[in-house]
Amino acid sequence: MREAFAQRIGPTDRKKLIAGIHAQASALQLDDDTRRDMQQQLVGVASTKEMTVPQLSTIWQRLTALAKDAGLARPRKKSRPGRDERQPDELVTAEQTAKIGELFDALGIAAVGQARMNFSRRTCGSTWPQTREQANKIIEALKAMQARGWRARGAGLAEPPPCSLPAEGEKEEGKEAISGRPSHGDTVHESPITP
Repeated sequence: MREAFAQRIGPTDRKKLIAGIHAQASALQLDDDTRRDMQQQLVGVASTKEMTVPQLSTIWQRLTALAKDAGLARPRKKSRPGRDERQPDELVTAEQTAKIGELFDALGIAAVGQARMNFSRRTCGSTWPQTREQANKIIEALKAMQARGWRARGAGLAEPPPCSLPAEGEKEEGKEAISGRPSHGDTVHESPITP
């Protein structure tokens, strides 16, 4: 509702109104004298610098109507809902949620569990993104990790190679030091206190 109202009346910022008036006047190919005469007739003031915001809005609306009648009005470009950075406080889109899941999977971070929630908490401050801005932070962080070649421990690794055992007849050096027991070729000394 608020957006429709804002589109109908135009910008409310003084600088934006003045810039819009000058841009529309040049699109309509109005020279400065013609534009100032029109402004004088509509609101009684020739200079945009001396006008109030309501007067500027009146001029802007008139120029917009003239541009539309002349076929110069540009149609508004529709943006994709998940990519609209101008609405950072809106809820996370399904597209963003899917992208986050794809990136977590590509990096080998467990599908369910603490790893994803901890990463999200470190990145955006909550266990899962609630707004588009938070989702964008997580997506960009995951993309950066992917660009660096980061992988979760054990993700995408093949089976570890089997341990190689020495062939028969080979003497293992240092076996006594490792196991604490003498090897087969060593002399065994009996303890004098043997029951």
